[in-house]
Amino acid sequence: SSRVNPYVKGGPQRLLRAVYRLPSARDMQSLSALMEMTVFCIDLLASTRLSERDRKNVEKQRAKLREIIDKAEREKKQEELRKKKAEERQKEEERVMKLSKEQQMKIDEKERKAKLKNRMPKMKVMHG
Repeated sequence: SSRVNPYVKGGPQRLLRAVYRLPSARDMQSLSALMEMTVFCIDLLASTRLSERDRKNVEKQRAKLREIIDKAEREKKQEELRKKKAEERQKEEERVMKLSKEQQMKIDEKERKAKLKNRMPKMKVMHG
């Protein structure tokens, strides 16, 4: 995607994003105050040093945010996988419906045997 995740590989990036709605060409002068404020904020943040307690608090918040992002990505991948499996199942059902009754019965029997086999407890064979 075009969005940059500041919490991927190597920790957070030094990133400050300022988004402004541009005024019309006649009112561009009104934008100068915003630009001065942006430069001031950048200078202020660059010179600010956090205490050890604040730094730990920020690290905790970043870790929580990383967990939330990772969880959301995992859930998204799982949902995509579920959709893909459902689509494959649907295609297989459509394919089976086009077959003759005998072929359908054969496939159903095969699936039933596979399910029974999966339900059976796994046993180890000991050679003595």
